[in-house]
Amino acid sequence: MSNVRLTADEFSMAANLTRMSSKTVKAVRQVLVDGQRLSEVAKEFCLDKSSLHRAIKIVMAKYQERYGLEYVEAFLPPHQASVVREWASVVRFVRNK
Repeated sequence: MSNVRLTADEFSMAANLTRMSSKTVKAVRQVLVDGQRLSEVAKEFCLDKSSLHRAIKIVMAKYQERYGLEYVEAFLPPHQASVVREWASVVRFVRNK
């Protein structure tokens, strides 16, 4: 899940479904929206990495629950990977309409 990114709107929707502190929400946002490294963000916000990782998993679970999606990470041959990337872009396009 290390390279998962959300748009600001997707993140706000998912984060609003949690009961996290504003500090934790800001930290998770820096990882999922801004693409910063978890270890750097944890240090900046004085959080341990495992706590931040759990918070990220909670936000992602709310996101997946809302859109009926499942996160999948796999190694595929190039032609199959291109098909999956196309599916992902279509899903994102439909969600953002």
